[in-house]
Amino acid sequence: MLYTENDLNQLKGQINSRRNLLILISAVLTAGIVAGFVLRQKPLTMALTAVLGFLLIFFIEIAIRPISAYARYVGNMLHGRTHELEAVFRSFSRDTDVVDGVRCHAVSVTDETGTEPCERLFYFDDLKEFPSLTAGARVRLTYHDRELADIRAIGSAE
Repeated sequence: MLYTENDLNQLKGQINSRRNLLILISAVLTAGIVAGFVLRQKPLTMALTAVLGFLLIFFIEIAIRPISAYARYVGNMLHGRTHELEAVFRSFSRDTDVVDGVRCHAVSVTDETGTEPCERLFYFDDLKEFPSLTAGARVRLTYHDRELADIRAIGSAE
């Protein structure tokens, strides 16, 4: 498997530390807003309120949401319902796409388990190293929804 419980715990720790930092800074700014309101300093109160609003939107979107999306992704790989499939590897895209908030590469395989072969598209995490596979190699995929939790050439050490 590409993911471990330790990966998920590290991500949760990062989310908690960033959330705590945001709470601390927000509390300081809120105290300033209250002080400005009590002292009837309208420009100070307005400025601090604008800074607080900007900080909340910016910090959540830039520092918390991407890690939360990745933690949800890793959680799905570890604890979600995964399936296995033996297929023929076709291609790996070097371009990245953002799928459910996570940067991924497209992986194309041919599923030959049904009555007719069909092309299937999966997504591989950009932060993980893709194994060296050649087109036409038989592979075993472990996947959740469209995301790959593991991909191995059949016959390799497992």
